[in-house]
Amino acid sequence: QQALVMISGMGMLFWTVTLSQALEAVTRVYYGRSDLDLILSSPASSARLFAVRAGTVFVSTTALGLLLVSPLVIALVLQDGPHWLSAVLVIAALAALSVAIAMAITRLLFRFTGPRRTRLIAQIVAGIVGAGFVIGIQAAAILSHEGFSRLAFFQSDSIIAAAPDLDSLLWLPARAALGEPLPAALLIGGSLVILVSTAASIAPSYGQLATAAAGLNHVRGRRRPQKRAFRPASQRQALRRKEFLLLQRDPWLLSQTLMQLLYLVPPALLLWINYG
Repeated sequence: QQALVMISGMGMLFWTVTLSQALEAVTRVYYGRSDLDLILSSPASSARLFAVRAGTVFVSTTALGLLLVSPLVIALVLQDGPHWLSAVLVIAALAALSVAIAMAITRLLFRFTGPRRTRLIAQIVAGIVGAGFVIGIQAAAILSHEGFSRLAFFQSDSIIAAAPDLDSLLWLPARAALGEPLPAALLIGGSLVILVSTAASIAPSYGQLATAAAGLNHVRGRRRPQKRAFRPASQRQALRRKEFLLLQRDPWLLSQTLMQLLYLVPPALLLWINYG
């Protein structure tokens, strides 16, 4: 059970990174306008275009996961045997789940917040997801006096005692990574079915939503500038106001800034505990 806890915990760390990458990539599918007019005016259907781009996002997300996990997999294969190569299939299955969840989240944001706010909220969510679990593990390790070691945290007696039984479905990815054929087949098959069904249900609305997202700049450009009275300000105040305006206009910059701020939480927590 200790090995299953370790594999599941490390796999969750990698999965949050792929989910963050998938959410940002799916958002770019809707808001990328470089070839949107040409493609939507062609005989090809927008649903087929969305399926192709969803497949591209899946491939890039899988490549990112493999890039992150390949050094660990190679070391395990050399030390323990070739059965660890099944972890590559697990990464592909987790990437498929990440893309399906990202498509569902983006579609729900379009429905409940509209195209104007979807990109901003999606980038904030991507930043929080990408850094949240890693930061949470580090914070828990610091509070339990384990330092910054995630491995020590997953091997602690309290975590192992709180783990579910060995026959739980939560261990399916870990058993698949260990090379068990039935869990690997169930995980890969189920992930691909979820990805295909999600893409098929969302694809018909892609053309309408992408067109609405592409028209935001035109609508924004026709608005009249607000008349504000000039107020003198110092250099520091003017610079601060300019930076806030840049953050409001660029969701990508906002998400990257948010991730950097979140990564400062563990060292701040460590300094607070040690020095007050």
